[in-house]
Amino acid sequence: MKTTIKPWMALLLAGGVIACDPSGHNSNNQYQEGENKSTESDLVTKVRTDDGIERNEEAVKRGDIHTADANFLSDAANRGILEVELGKLAIQKASSAPVKAFAQMMVNDHTKANNDLKALADQMKLRIPASLSDQNRMKIEAITKNDDKDFDREYIHAMVKNHRTTTEIFQSEAHDGYDSLIKAYASKTLPVLMHHREMAEKLSKAYGPPQTPTNDRTNQRVETGQNPKQKQ
Repeated sequence: MKTTIKPWMALLLAGGVIACDPSGHNSNNQYQEGENKSTESDLVTKVRTDDGIERNEEAVKRGDIHTADANFLSDAANRGILEVELGKLAIQKASSAPVKAFAQMMVNDHTKANNDLKALADQMKLRIPASLSDQNRMKIEAITKNDDKDFDREYIHAMVKNHRTTTEIFQSEAHDGYDSLIKAYASKTLPVLMHHREMAEKLSKAYGPPQTPTNDRTNQRVETGQNPKQKQ
């Protein structure tokens, strides 16, 4: 006996197959659903939109990356670009040989770290800043305005503040990050940053306090909108 499938029956069968599909459209979206994870709307609204920070809303929506990791990538890129540009400036303007040598190390090490970060972002099909943000450009302009006799001191103290904050950020990502590749990058780069911090702190002892002391951690939160990372 030939069975005729009515159009309405075909629709019901199709709906049943879709409903029972164990794979699910979002089964690979590990940062979008599940216990202790943020909702999609939470993740999207938390993605930074500050000047100089690339947005990856679509990747966050798909669950390809957690907002905390996306923010780390952007923050690390912005900080790395700043260190390279400040290093180039110091090579030209610094008067002491140790400061010039430190600046050259900044250019070399951060250029490599920036290239590694760019390769990682490309691999993950994510966007990261490729040039100075307006706020970081203002930081460079502020240091540039110092007299030559004050430049070495202001540059080295800026390096101390920058690297104290940067090492904290990389330590947090290496320990609490979500994506294994990004955590591996943070872990690999952290010892280099710790060495920079130690060298800057040693050099700073030869100079007096900076002319305009600032809390870099506070500034960093204002600039990037960063809050202490917590598991969602």
